[in-house]
Amino acid sequence: MKIGPWISASRLRTLPLAASGILLGASHNSQVSMNIVTLMLGLLTAFFLQILSNWANDLGDFENGADQVRLAGPSRAVQSGSISAHQMKLGVFIMALVTLVCGILFLYQALWLNNRHIDFWIFLSFGLSGIIAAYAYTAGPKPYGYIGLGDLSVFVFFGLMSVLGMHYILYNGLDMESFLLSIFMGTMSVGVLHLNNMRDIDDDAKAGKITVALRLGWRKSKWYLCALFALGFGSLILFMFPLFKASITLLIIPVAFFLSIRKIQDPAKLDPFLKKLALIVFFNAIFVFILSKV
Repeated sequence: MKIGPWISASRLRTLPLAASGILLGASHNSQVSMNIVTLMLGLLTAFFLQILSNWANDLGDFENGADQVRLAGPSRAVQSGSISAHQMKLGVFIMALVTLVCGILFLYQALWLNNRHIDFWIFLSFGLSGIIAAYAYTAGPKPYGYIGLGDLSVFVFFGLMSVLGMHYILYNGLDMESFLLSIFMGTMSVGVLHLNNMRDIDDDAKAGKITVALRLGWRKSKWYLCALFALGFGSLILFMFPLFKASITLLIIPVAFFLSIRKIQDPAKLDPFLKKLALIVFFNAIFVFILSKV
């Protein structure tokens, strides 16, 4: 079995976005100690969960017919035949187990060893729900991504649970700053998904995949994206308000990004912006993380 198709199906360009939520959750005053092993296990769990989601998405869109009419975006592994549906099902199962084991090790290191046993079981249930949600987005008999609930799920799992969960696990508490960062992460994650759905809007219409982008239409989808940027970067600016100049500088990013896509009429031309937006979020997450430790 060749490894190349599996790497392609993993969509490595989405991994910086997965890391961003963990880094933002780990951002805290430098006077508070942080276990580096716990941070690494958290990042690994997020990476595995993202890859699981990508593989399940590849499989689900093939089984539910979306890939049969797909023209936009990169080639899909199962649809192209480079990975069989049977192989992908096995891969999804194995990746789900790997994600679960890594997540348990992460929670054991962060919570169980610190006598936070109730928190361990609570977050283990959250982790299991995340694995199920990653699979059920486009796979299974009733994928919720086909009825327009993908945005809500991404906001909850890749925003609120990623940032607030990591923050609570590491520091045994929450604060207003972590809430602001979770809103930034959630809206930006939804923004990446929405850009993806805008790119695929014509193909999804043919396949009967009802996304928020398809419900809103092309023009309103752009304004929805603008609203996501306004809410996300507004939250980040509030977080960084003590650094007034840095906050003002951040305004350039959403404005420039929105202006660059405002006049685009061909959905296929949105594809390069997915990677750009993921990297924008990632570099902001690194900046906030470093800022909190100095």
